[in-house]
Amino acid sequence: MKLRNFLLALLPLSLHGQLFVDFSQTGAESGYNGYLATHENSGSFTAQSFSAFGTSVTITPDWPDSTDSRVRQMIERGAGNNANWIGEKIDLLKDYIGVDTRTGNGGNGDYDGTTGSPTTLTLTLSGLPAGSYQWLSYHHDTENVFTSCAIAYSSDGGLPFTP
Repeated sequence: MKLRNFLLALLPLSLHGQLFVDFSQTGAESGYNGYLATHENSGSFTAQSFSAFGTSVTITPDWPDSTDSRVRQMIERGAGNNANWIGEKIDLLKDYIGVDTRTGNGGNGDYDGTTGSPTTLTLTLSGLPAGSYQWLSYHHDTENVFTSCAIAYSSDGGLPFTP
């Protein structure tokens, strides 16, 4: 399974404000913060901070199931792929952070939620003020849009994760 384009919109239920993040190699869609990293370059996937909710919120990605840098995906698809899509914010569709699950590229292969072993991407958010939040994210790739994606979360950074 490949986790494709990841666009994060974190909306607090009890505080005023929003955090919009576009994961990209070169820049963010207007109105979004850009989490910038280089495709398959482990050193570029660092903790990056953004001003939101009256404080600094830090996002840290990790791929805990593999040390192979080829698992760490940060892609910007080209105009040819984007021509297949209509609507607003096409730049958000072309960018993604994700996982290459192929065993030849360091991943663990196919995983259907039961059979096999996952190759996961975790995103840790730190610095959030106490409160309740809504999470909205988009997962897609304008080149390979025919895969499923499983998402789980933990509200305290530990186990258990909730699907």
